[in-house]
Amino acid sequence: MNLRKYFVEFSLLILIKLTLEYLYINVIALNYSYSGLTYVFSYNNYVIGWIIYLFGYLILLRKKKLYIFEIFYLLYFIYVLPTIVFFELSNKSISDFLILIIPYFVILLFVFERPEKQIKSFPNGKIIVLVLSFLAVVSVIIHYLFSTGGNFVLSFDKVYDFREKFGESNLSGIFGYLNSWAMKIFLVVLYSWALNQKNIKALILFISFILIVFMLSGHKEVFSGLFLIFFFNFLFKQKEKRRRIFILLSLFLLLILIAINSFINGLNILDSLIIRRLFFVPIQLNFTYIEFFSNHEYVYWSNSVFKYFINYPYNLPPSLLIGDYIGLYGMSANTGFIATGYMHFGYLGLLIYVFLTIIILRVINTLGKKIKKYTVLSIIFLPINTLFMASDLLSTLLTHGLLIAILVLWLYEDKVYRIQFFNKKFKI
Repeated sequence: MNLRKYFVEFSLLILIKLTLEYLYINVIALNYSYSGLTYVFSYNNYVIGWIIYLFGYLILLRKKKLYIFEIFYLLYFIYVLPTIVFFELSNKSISDFLILIIPYFVILLFVFERPEKQIKSFPNGKIIVLVLSFLAVVSVIIHYLFSTGGNFVLSFDKVYDFREKFGESNLSGIFGYLNSWAMKIFLVVLYSWALNQKNIKALILFISFILIVFMLSGHKEVFSGLFLIFFFNFLFKQKEKRRRIFILLSLFLLLILIAINSFINGLNILDSLIIRRLFFVPIQLNFTYIEFFSNHEYVYWSNSVFKYFINYPYNLPPSLLIGDYIGLYGMSANTGFIATGYMHFGYLGLLIYVFLTIIILRVINTLGKKIKKYTVLSIIFLPINTLFMASDLLSTLLTHGLLIAILVLWLYEDKVYRIQFFNKKFKI
């Protein structure tokens, strides 16, 4: 055992938490307390938080053999760490904290490697995925052209006004789903394939598709897949898993330090749009959902699959209901599957969702093994992150493309095909 490497790793681990705590106290709570991100120190919570953070990390490291280990690793710092920091520094209920934190570790423990039968590749599955992805993206672009009347946006500052003006027509019917799938799944598949093939013409074409979809939709998230492909591709060029861990830890620390420097220099873009929105707003909403539905009637899926059988008990959808509850009237306060599982049926609803998530992640871990790891993680990270941070399980499966991502993993493989088209041979 190389004690020096472990010392550096755990030093980075401690430094990340201390730096995020500093950022929460001196930037987030100081500037955004009006929205519920308050600072109320609790010694007991602080001790509990450190114990769970350090011992939880040791549990995480024992799962390094998982094919999708890096997904759990990223979630540890995007979901688990902010939950711990918010619990410590906002004096939140220990029982609410455990409701939010235990499911992560239960899922981690029950998604494991085991000898599996070799999954047979679907005949011509890769070709099917690439053709359908291409057709889906082209269909989305054509639909955007008609629905916007050819109008487009180029500035990040104007995307919200653009979406308010033209976004409603893109949220109905099949395109309400297809638009999201194209951004989060199909464009990622196409770009990842072109990068893997080192096909410059295809890379240029698919980058153009990404830019066009952004210009016609105003959705910045279309660039997320592009970033993820570059990031995971770079990460897995590192042969040693421990070196990858050092890189991930260093990047998290760097992001937080940049946000602090941004605040010191009077630029609050990073601490507001990235640190606050990425780390703390979803966690705050998680606690709010648990708090609200611990004292009010459960929903029992009456807003979704059981809407024809059970009367929905409130006069607003859950997201608007919680927005009103925290005083942000009209705000759509979406949250992840752990809090919405509790919203539906308390502990039983949470148990059902955790059980289903374990099955889903075990399927993904198995299906992904026939594909390059950076491609698998690029395809599934956005839906999985959405699942934990921003959406109900059923919505994530359909609207946010998790089910489509699983189907893609089932069909796709890294086998190279040579096909003939108009007397020309192509390598796919």
